[in-house]
Amino acid sequence: MRRFFDGQFKHVYIGKVISETPSCLILFARSFHFRKILSNGSVTGQKVSESSGLSTEAICERAIPWASIEFAQIIDEPINFEAAAVWAPCGKIVLDNKQKTYITSTHDHGE
Repeated sequence: MRRFFDGQFKHVYIGKVISETPSCLILFARSFHFRKILSNGSVTGQKVSESSGLSTEAICERAIPWASIEFAQIIDEPINFEAAAVWAPCGKIVLDNKQKTYITSTHDHGE
């Protein structure tokens, strides 16, 4: 998601497109919100806690304005986006699913 002001949380949505309108994209998705991710003491495979800077919301329908979308990545095969967010090597955060779907990394942001 695009950020419009300093200090605004970063957002990533992972899910399925339900429909499109001229003003927004409708998703059935899970949202992840974060500022700076802290990986101190993280262990590969361990669930990421909110104290590390990642907040997760429940899966639901979401209308995302086109103007807010910075880019979208198409994932060809079905994924389990209900899986827990876990630490992967090198400060990356992934879903604990078969594909290890990427969410964010400590290297993606530095504020």
